[in-house]
Parts: sequence; structure tokens; C-alpha cells
Amino acid sequence: MPSKFDALKALENKKSKLADALVADFGADLRRALKQLNSRVSLLIGRLKVDDNDRLVSDQINLTRAINARQEIINVFERAGYSDSVKNLIGGYDDLSVLVKQGLALGGAAVSFTQVDISAIQALKQLDFQRWSRFGDEIIGIGHEQLVGSVIGTANVGTLSDAIAGLLTGEGTADSLIDSRADTIANTLTQAFDRTLTMRKSEEAGIDTFIYLGPDDQVTRPFCKAVLDGKGSSDFNIPKSDGGLYTRDQIDDMDNGVAGLPVMEFGGGYNCRHKFAPLSKRVAKEVGI
Repeated sequence: MPSKFDALKALENKKSKLADALVADFGADLRRALKQLNSRVSLLIGRLKVDDNDRLVSDQINLTRAINARQEIINVFERAGYSDSVKNLIGGYDDLSVLVKQGLALGGAAVSFTQVDISAIQALKQLDFQRWSRFGDEIIGIGHEQLVGSVIGTANVGTLSDAIAGLLTGEGTADSLIDSRADTIANTLTQAFDRTLTMRKSEEAGIDTFIYLGPDDQVTRPFCKAVLDGKGSSDFNIPKSDGGLYTRDQIDDMDNGVAGLPVMEFGGGYNCRHKFAPLSKRVAKEVGI
């Protein structure tokens, strides 16, 4: 029969797979929305006047068309389903919450979610929705600024089309910069939700010891490797650990080298695949840690 520790590791793996699926679905939806946005911007570019050298004419008609295109870009992006994609991503936090509760029970904290917890979960979801709203505004701004700036600077129409396609869809480049950033943000925020809720309920249950779980492979950060092996590292202010357990104070003192991303909530930083799972001293003793 698998031990509680094996079950805890299996549950953390289940949470990671759920988060990966949420992020993958969001990424696919975003790429479709960006493709539609790129097609619409291409049509907008096609309405602009060009000279005999295929350079945009910087006159009042072109400038007015470019400036007024912002609202059309906003409408297209919304119709493409960006807001719905964000809602689906954040809606998946509810399933993560269920798994967090199960993980706490395995670690020695049989807790229930109070009305305050539910309010806190809703607040976390709302904060992330606001972050994604700002990201959407940034995408719209990129397309619009490129359009207006190119008219003012009489850019070559082909160069403008290629530049916007590269930014939005990655056409002509290895990857879309926007798509890559969105993937990093989605991974980071989804994992941070898990960690933040786990930390909140662990404190309530009086658990002050945690074990770092996750892969140790060729892409594992040096910080994460140092936490996993328990040998300690002065570079990251990681103490030696008996059995891989760390207290909350020890975790708070660790330095992952990423400003603004605390270790407890973000592990090694952006895209981190590891988590501090709560493990009471009683359960740790039961499983031989």
C-alpha cells in the first residue's frame, strides 16, 4: 500500500497535470484569438493609402484611419474570445482548490473551506482576471501603436505587416513573443494560486513544516536543486534540511534571485514546477522523514 508521502507526491503530480491542461487550453485559445486579430489588422493595413514605393502615405486620411482603428481592434479581440479564454483559465482554479484541500489532508491538516476562504479565493481569481485584462490591453496597444507609428513614419507596408504578424502570431519567427509571455504568466499565476491557498490553510491548521516536491532533471533551476537535495546553499540562503523539511521562516528567508516573486508563493520563480507541500511533523514521522 502506498504511504501518505507517496499519495502526497501523486496528488502534487495530479495538480501539476491539471494546471498544465488549463494553461495549454488557454494557450490554444489565445493563439486562435491572436490569429484572428492579425487577420483583422492586415485588413486595416490594406485600407491605408501607399505610394509608388509601397510606403504608407502620412496624410490626414491615413492618420485618422489608423487612430480610429483602435476600437475595431478591441472589438475583434473580444469577439475572438479572449475574455472567455481568461474566464475558463481562472474557472479552473476551483478544481485546483479541491486538490489543495486533499493535499492538506494528506499532509496532516484536515481543513474545510470557510466563507472567508471562499471570499479569499474569489479575490485571488479577481486579481488574476485584472492581470489578464491588463495583458489584453497591452496586446491591443501593440497592434495599434505599430499601426499609427508606421503611418507617421511612412513605413513600408510589407514591413509593417510582417512586424505585426511576428508579434501576434510568430509568423516568420520562432515563436510569438506575446504567446511565449502569456504561457509564462499563465503557468506562474496558476501555480501561485495553488501555493497561496495551500500556505493560507497550512497556517490555519498550525503546520509549520513543508517539503519541496517536484522534478529534479536537466532543466531544474540551481535554486530548486539546492532546496530539493537539502544540503544547504549560502548562494540562496537555504539551510541544511533533515529529511527535506523546512519551516515557514526558513522558506521566507530563502532567496530565489527573482525580485518580487517570494519563494513560498513562486518557488524558484517564473514557470517553476515545484511546490512546498505542507507536512506535519506527525505525518513526517509516520512516513520516515
